[in-house]
Amino acid sequence: MSKKLEANGLWESSRMMLPQHKERIIQHRTQIHVQAKPLIHEDEWEIIAQNLRMSLN
Repeated sequence: MSKKLEANGLWESSRMMLPQHKERIIQHRTQIHVQAKPLIHEDEWEIIAQNLRMSLN
C-alpha cells in the first residue's frame, strides 16, 4: 500500500500546505457531516408506511 495512506501520511506528504489551509480542510470535513434532519409531513409518513407494507407482502 502507498506510504501516503498510512498513519499521518496524508499530511506528511503535503508539507507545503499552509497551516490555515489544513485548518480549513479539517473544518470543511466536519461541516459536511452536520445536516439538519428533514421535516416530514404526516401525509408523507403515511405514504412511506403504505409503501413499506406493500413491499413486505
